[in-house]
Amino acid sequence: IIVGNAGVGKTQIVQRFLFDTFEASPKPTVGVQFFEKTLKINNESVTLNLWDTAGEEKTNSLARIYYKNAQAALIVFDLSKQETFDSLAFWVNQVKKHAGCPFVIVGNKLDMQKMVDESEIKQFVADCQCKYIETSPLQNKNIQEAFKTIIEVANEFNQDQNDDKVDLETKNQKCC
Repeated sequence: IIVGNAGVGKTQIVQRFLFDTFEASPKPTVGVQFFEKTLKINNESVTLNLWDTAGEEKTNSLARIYYKNAQAALIVFDLSKQETFDSLAFWVNQVKKHAGCPFVIVGNKLDMQKMVDESEIKQFVADCQCKYIETSPLQNKNIQEAFKTIIEVANEFNQDQNDDKVDLETKNQKCC
């Protein structure tokens, strides 16, 4: 799932990743858009089901439905707009509360003048104990890397979950 404030460039990231295109004036996403892409990673086929959510999730209780089966999340903010960074805690809490999946923070619009302090970003990412990447769909910077990172994070999380499972299968044992 891909979440963040309206206008941070979520759809631009998805469009660049899927179709290698950039639309200068995209229409706002209404509701949720679903996309699928199969990639080869370490000689294995991985199918990504991408849910690009509208930026008005704060007022849309239906958006929580889309979190339910998420295995990973990209939480996007706009590097040129401080208020979108200030909303990150909301999005992190939404992902933790409704999806319980790993996430990567994405600072988008790397091609624009940064208005968010680098030390604030580093502190937030450290507090969240998550990965962080900066992207530019306009310049096609780090788009593929963002999705590779989220796949790695999801795989690590799933591996950790499997390692934590306890085998409760009872074995026939004789006593004494």
